[in-house]
Amino acid sequence: MLRIWRPSGQELATFNAEQFEHAAALKEHVCEHYGFPVYLQQLLHDGSLLADDAKLDGLMDLQLVLMSISGPQLLAEEHLSKASRTNHVKIARSLLEAGVERDCRDSNGCTALMRACESGHLEVTRVLLEAGAGRDCRDSHGRTALMRTSKNGDSEIARLLLEAGAGTDIWDHYSKTALMLACGSGHLEVTRLLLEAGADKNVCDRDGRTALMWASDNGHSEVARLLESAAAETAGTAEVLRLLLEAGADSCEHVAISELLEGGTGAGRGAGKKSGNPKAAAGPGKGGKNAGGKGRGAKAGGADMAQTMAGMPQLAQYHHQMQMLQVNLSWAGALSA
Repeated sequence: MLRIWRPSGQELATFNAEQFEHAAALKEHVCEHYGFPVYLQQLLHDGSLLADDAKLDGLMDLQLVLMSISGPQLLAEEHLSKASRTNHVKIARSLLEAGVERDCRDSNGCTALMRACESGHLEVTRVLLEAGAGRDCRDSHGRTALMRTSKNGDSEIARLLLEAGAGTDIWDHYSKTALMLACGSGHLEVTRLLLEAGADKNVCDRDGRTALMWASDNGHSEVARLLESAAAETAGTAEVLRLLLEAGADSCEHVAISELLEGGTGAGRGAGKKSGNPKAAAGPGKGGKNAGGKGRGAKAGGADMAQTMAGMPQLAQYHHQMQMLQVNLSWAGALSA
C-alpha cells in the first residue's frame, strides 16, 4: 500500500500501488480527490524527489509537499478564479494554503470572491472570506461582491458578506448602491437584509433616484412597501418633523407634516388618494399649492425657514431627511394609487 503524508505529519491517504502506473498518475488522483493542483505537488520518498515517470512500489511511504506559489503564480490565480466559479472548494482551499494571492483579478477585474458570490457558491465564498479576501474590492464597474450579489438576489451569500462586514453604502461608477441594485431587481429578502444592516434607503443616485424609486419604477410593489415601512419606522422621524414645525415650516410643508404626524405614512397615502394626486401627500407640488394657497405668506414662511436652518446645521440635516421621506412617500403613493 502507498501511504501519503503531509509535512505536518498528518496522513493524507492510503492507496493501492497497482492503481497507478507512475508518480504522475498518483498526482492526478490526488488533485482530483483532494484539490491539490498537480503543478504544486512534490512527492518525496526517503527524502528524495520522485520524478513524474517514477514507478511506484506498494511498500512506499511518500511525503506530499505543496510548492509555494512563485513561478506558476498566474496559472494558480487563473485556477483560483475557476475554482471559485465552479465551486471546487478543495482546490480553492489548497491554492490559498499554497499562498496564491486571494484578491487576484481576472481579465474583467473580478476577484475570486466576486466570482464565487455571483455564481451562488456559498462554501467557496466562506473559504475565501476566512482566508481574508477583500470584502469591498471593486470590479471594473466599481461594484463590490455584495453589490453583485444584491443584483443577483442570493440572500444566503448576501447574509454571509454582511456578517463579514461588507460595506452597504458603497457607490459604483453609476452612483448605485447595493440597496438600489437589490430593489431595482425586486429581491425582497436581500433588501430586508441590507436594511437590517443599516443600508441608507434615502441616498440618491446621480439621477436623483432613491432605492424606492428603483423598486417602484420596475413594478416591485412588495419591495416598495418594505422600504416605505422602514422609512416610517426610522427612529426619531416624528421628532424630526416636530422640530421642522417648530422652526417655522411654511404652510405647504405644514399640511404635509401635520398629516404625517397624525397618521404616519398611511395618512400621507390617504391624503394623496383623496386629492387625486399622490404628490399631495408628500408636501409641495400641485397638491401643495392647493393646501398652501397662493400668496406671499407661504414665500415669506419659506424664507424664514431657510434663515432658521442656516443658523441650525442639525435642523438643516433634519429638513433634508424630511424632504427625502416626502419624495419616497410620493412614489409609494403613486404605486398604491
